[in-house]
Amino acid sequence: MGRRTYAVGLLALITLITFSLPLASACAAANDTRSEMRWDGVWDTSWTIMEYGEFQTYQFKMTLIQTDSTVVGTSDYHNWTLNGTVTGNTLTGIWAADLPSGAPHTSGQIQLTLDPSGIDFDGIFKGEYHHEWDPRFQVYGTKPS
Repeated sequence: MGRRTYAVGLLALITLITFSLPLASACAAANDTRSEMRWDGVWDTSWTIMEYGEFQTYQFKMTLIQTDSTVVGTSDYHNWTLNGTVTGNTLTGIWAADLPSGAPHTSGQIQLTLDPSGIDFDGIFKGEYHHEWDPRFQVYGTKPS
């Protein structure tokens, strides 16, 4: 009788595992109500930068296109471009622009964080000659509705 009880118990355990794994996955998927956060779209942006000894804020629209974890951005503002990578809700990358002669920086790095709504972001950027991140160099963006 001991072997028979063991065999029935083992069969019950295998049945439980077999049917509960797909159920657990389905329940997890049903409970995950977050949609994938995307950077695609046209954004109204505001950039604050130190320029010629004074802080200046520039506002312009930029268009971002996300393919998998890669984001490419463009703008008519001095042919501004962005090439970056998304990890979670963070976009890191390189920006560049055809700024006027004598501009202190024409390219650099950027770090942006998309908020949970998916319609606002904030972040920091730096020029190619900056070795440290300066929290005063801020960028904000919002997707118009």
